[in-house]
Amino acid sequence: MDAVSAKPVVVGVDGSPVNRSAVLWAADEAARCNLPLVLVHAGFYLYEPVLSDATMTQALHEIDEHARTLLRQAVEAVRAACPDLPIQTRLDVTDPANLLVAMSKSATMVVLGTEVEGSISGFVRGSISQAVAAHAHCPVVVLNGYGPPNAERRNVVVVGVSPSRGGRQALRFAFEQARQRKCSVLAVRSWGDLGWGTYALTDTEVLRDVQRIESRVMTDCLAQVAGDFPEVAVERSFVGVRAQWALEEAAIGADLLVVGCHRADDHWFSRLGSVASWLLHRSPCPIAVVGRPQAAADLPGAEQDRPEVSAASSPR
Repeated sequence: MDAVSAKPVVVGVDGSPVNRSAVLWAADEAARCNLPLVLVHAGFYLYEPVLSDATMTQALHEIDEHARTLLRQAVEAVRAACPDLPIQTRLDVTDPANLLVAMSKSATMVVLGTEVEGSISGFVRGSISQAVAAHAHCPVVVLNGYGPPNAERRNVVVVGVSPSRGGRQALRFAFEQARQRKCSVLAVRSWGDLGWGTYALTDTEVLRDVQRIESRVMTDCLAQVAGDFPEVAVERSFVGVRAQWALEEAAIGADLLVVGCHRADDHWFSRLGSVASWLLHRSPCPIAVVGRPQAAADLPGAEQDRPEVSAASSPR
């Protein structure tokens, strides 16, 4: 299958500094995997009825021009970094989370950049990334600008180990990424998320049993996947703190952090679970959320299974 007919890497474009990093990260991923890149900008605009038609028409025109400028700048940045990469663009007036969830049905990956601190716009972008990660039909990678800016780079993909369906998918995705990037995997499993039991059961046989069981979970999960990737070196981290804390620390300087969805998409709790929800906004490196929803319960508006895109070097 050639790059043009393959499932693309889709990246949301909003013009923020961290989003520009996300666009280049997505372009690099697409180029490495010989996939096309789709640059997407969307917005759902509401206005007060006190505005005149003329004022609203002018405002929407300026918003449209701004959106086209953002896409054009994103295309130029990608062209400079990856001159031969096939690029498509999508500009739409709709809810961006709904559109990206719909596009995820025919994508290899969705990439987003979101600022986690300091502004209302950052909060809005954060809510979009949360919604897309919670409902997408393909892996979602989020760059959030969090963490030490000068962390020492480590050639490793970090993955949280879980026996759940989403955890198994995340583990295989992590090994695939490590093979593509020619780096190692650091598998992290925590036995410390016991709440009061961590303190009440210290140095007892019950606590040692918990540790043995959790260690066996890690061993069994790795045994199901690692054999398919003999070229990927594997390190293990088995720790007694909460999983999100262990993964946040392990991810400093890493190429990628990978976590799985905790539940099916039709569960009345968040599909992401507490660990992935925490790390979406706290991961010090790009984070991939993996795990296809079991149910067909998409966000409203997700009936756009195959949104049209325009192949272009730049938007009009």
